[in-house]
Amino acid sequence: MPTTITATYRDGVLYPTIPLELQNHQTIQIQIIEPETSSLLDRLQASGFVTTAIAQTPLSESDFINFVNTLPIPTTPTSQTIIEERGEW
Repeated sequence: MPTTITATYRDGVLYPTIPLELQNHQTIQIQIIEPETSSLLDRLQASGFVTTAIAQTPLSESDFINFVNTLPIPTTPTSQTIIEERGEW
């Protein structure tokens, strides 16, 4: 039955990271596969789980200011809002 293991090659010898259930002098086949070096984001994008945003033209300064002015800005500190919303302890 095929098994995948990790091994380190050092001074001409492969050293498995786990014990192998093999007979002494048993002949086996080895397939060399380089470990993944791509980032998690690269792999997620390649699999289609994540897509990157399409670059947009930057907003002009006046458009940016207009956008910021539409954002709700609380008039009370966040800590005060939390205290008011959680109620009495």
